[in-house]
Order: sequence, then C-alpha cells, then structure tokens
Amino acid sequence: MLLIHSKKVLGIRYITATAIISHLLCLSLPMFDTVGKAGDQISVLQAIIEIPIAMAIESLTLLSAVVYWLVMIYRKRPRTETIIGVFNGSLALSLSAPALLMPLAGTKVSQENWLFQNPLNIAFNSTLVGFWAWIISISMIGISIHLVTVTRWKRLAYHGD
Repeated sequence: MLLIHSKKVLGIRYITATAIISHLLCLSLPMFDTVGKAGDQISVLQAIIEIPIAMAIESLTLLSAVVYWLVMIYRKRPRTETIIGVFNGSLALSLSAPALLMPLAGTKVSQENWLFQNPLNIAFNSTLVGFWAWIISISMIGISIHLVTVTRWKRLAYHGD
C-alpha cells in the first residue's frame, strides 16, 4: 500500500530541487582534458560512462538518494526512515572523498588497473570546472539527505505520526 504522508516540512522541496538541478547541470560541463589534442575535453557525463570509478561513485550516490526517497514513501516507522536517511546521507557525503582523489590516480591509467582503465586516454591530472561542480553536487546530495532526515525526524518526534 502506497502511503504518502501529508505532513509538510517547509524547505524540503527547495533543498532537494537545488541538489538535483545542480547535479543535472554539471553533467554537461567539461571535467578533464584529454591527452591526444590540446583543448580537447571530456564532459562529466562522458567521464561517468567511460571511467569505472566515476561510474561507481555516481551509481552509489544516486542509489542512496533513490533508496531514501522510497523509504520516505513506504515507511512503516519513523525510526527506520531516520536510520536509513542518516546512513544514506553519510554514504553520499563520504563518496565525495574518493571522487576528490580521482585526479591523483590519473597518471596511473593502465589496462591492468580496472578502476582507471579507459579507452579515451583521459588525463585525470588536469581538472576543469565540471569536476569541481560534480564534487559539490555530490556533497549537496548528501547534505540534503541529512537535512531532510533531521527535519522530518524532528517534525515526527514533536507532532507524532
């Protein structure tokens, strides 16, 4: 049975909309320079598709947001929603750390290293504006999950279920 609670918490829509819109906007920005030609760049979306570690970070971030959204809709107890929200918010925030370290491993690209092998010969060591926008948007997703969790928990704790 689909249960959508009508308790409104002010600001949740704006917080989540800002995180989602910023994440979608950063996908078209240039992330790295390529080795082949000077001035040739790869976008964030292409890097996510081509680089396995970027794809893993993006998949886990989106999975944590979707799981928390589903728990908010189908929740049975507020405590379950709070536990899953705090875990998923922390997961999304912690994924920004390995994403920040991606350019350091750019010189270690090889066919044997499955996390960083790429057919495009991407130079990870020259980060562009898309890389930083992607990192900030991943952090914003984690922070927004935490804010939504805490706000809903306080609302449910003080006003009942």
